[in-house]
Amino acid sequence: MNLKELRNKVKNITDYNPELQSYLDDLDELINDAYQTIYLSKRWTYAQATRFINIYPDLTATSQTGVTRTVAVSDGVRQVTFSSAVPEFLEDERHWEGQIFELQGREYKILQIAEDGLSLRVEEPLRCTSNQEETNWKVKHRWYSMPEDCYDIAYIGHRDAPIPANVPVWGKASGLAPRRDEELDLRVDYTSEFAEAYVNCSPWNIPEATKLGATVTWVEAIVGGLPAGYYEFCWAFQKYGRVGSLSEPLVVDASVPQQNPSPSIQLNFLTWDDRAVAAKAYATSDVYTNNFEGFKKVIFYNENFDRTTGERRGLPKWRMVQDRTTSPDRDEWLPLIRTDEESSATLTLLRQIDVGAPAYMEWDGQHLVVRPYPRPQGFEKEYAAVAAPTELYFQKFRQFELRYHRKPLRMANVTDSPQMPYEFHSLIVYRCLHEIFIKGGNQGLAAMYDKKYQDGIRELEKRYVDRTDTFWQMGQFGLTSSNIQYDFNSLRKLN
Repeated sequence: MNLKELRNKVKNITDYNPELQSYLDDLDELINDAYQTIYLSKRWTYAQATRFINIYPDLTATSQTGVTRTVAVSDGVRQVTFSSAVPEFLEDERHWEGQIFELQGREYKILQIAEDGLSLRVEEPLRCTSNQEETNWKVKHRWYSMPEDCYDIAYIGHRDAPIPANVPVWGKASGLAPRRDEELDLRVDYTSEFAEAYVNCSPWNIPEATKLGATVTWVEAIVGGLPAGYYEFCWAFQKYGRVGSLSEPLVVDASVPQQNPSPSIQLNFLTWDDRAVAAKAYATSDVYTNNFEGFKKVIFYNENFDRTTGERRGLPKWRMVQDRTTSPDRDEWLPLIRTDEESSATLTLLRQIDVGAPAYMEWDGQHLVVRPYPRPQGFEKEYAAVAAPTELYFQKFRQFELRYHRKPLRMANVTDSPQMPYEFHSLIVYRCLHEIFIKGGNQGLAAMYDKKYQDGIRELEKRYVDRTDTFWQMGQFGLTSSNIQYDFNSLRKLN
């Protein structure tokens, strides 16, 4: 059943069918709450997703074959400038922001990286010997943030780990075991070809955005320009490559063409007291990070919106505004991001709010982060940089395989369907009816639908809960005269 059918079933049973948008929105919220309660209550097999995460070995002055890359550093300054662009930064600097820059044996957290890959800025002043051609530096990719829709890790490991030919096929488990850092006192800088475990770290909490302002101007006709009409936008902060909670939405009236036919919409990022959200321009004398430094901005538009009347068709469906302002290139599918020092963004093309753009997933700004232990340094292959127009910069290649339980997307459009087995969609209806009859004081019907819900959940659990294979014994390590050695026979099938 899709959202419209779920609505109709609830309305038919309650015998209450007003065609008021406010009632439909409230009912949609109730349906989404029931859907998410069911979806997140167990480790359902249908709620799993698999993703491959690139592994990034440390970057050093000589990490790129045939190139020695020096850095220009000054004592007491937070800026680091490279002698040439770092290819890994050019591919996607968001993966490296928040990581560690080591200089002359001391570590600093990277606040942000320039788009041209030629410089980075750290969170505290450097304490070093000033040098314009320093080679004693390293960038460490210590933390890996989980996908935005991840709420529980089921498996993370190397699926390409080599297994010797003289051991059983089940061999050494390649999955990374979760470990607690403080209890085992794991060495932060311990590295190896492959990781053996992962440590759950403090999540990255990205603060919520505030509100928007807008200015509409009318320009000469643009091929593929925005049509006249109403638009609804909001925005969010981005730091360390992750997005926070959404701002208050804004409906922009660009419905009445003036002297020219094409609207140009300038969106202004504002605080609650209507001041621009923008970091102060960086100066080499800045010892401390200033307000909003390192906080980029990402814009979203409401897909479930009537551009003719300026009204929502239901709950908002936020999708990413894309960076498609020039002729097609490799980056046009990336989000339209404004730097921390910019306080506005201008939209002129319809393809910037293209259909099918990635939907907004994160609602609380909290992102799970893990640290592989030891920090993996090996790679399977090394590639030379690819020239324009594709301009791919990855030099080293190896991946973790991540299997995780994902959060569901909210249903907003009438054709959105729950991502769960269709034969159990009625559980969402039962859950909604229980809440409705409790609110209406009808304890008898509330109890009846609660029983239907509980019976259905038990049946769903029998079929779709992820269970441990009880016919296998866990692998173990044993002590030998020289070191700790893995016992290949300890991980075996019991019958």
